[in-house]
Amino acid sequence: MGGDHGHSKLPMPDCKIWKWEGTPLEFTQQRLARRGLKDPWARNEAWR
Repeated sequence: MGGDHGHSKLPMPDCKIWKWEGTPLEFTQQRLARRGLKDPWARNEAWR
C-alpha cells in the first residue's frame, strides 16, 4: 500500500557539479546585465 510499486529512486547527481559558465545561459544573462536587466527564472528554464 506504499504506492511505490517496487521502483527504486533514481540516483540524483550533486547539484554542485553542474556549472552554467560557458553556456548560452551565461551569454544571455550578460546581455541582459548590459541593459540593466536580469531574469532570475532563466536558470530554472535552462534545465528543461
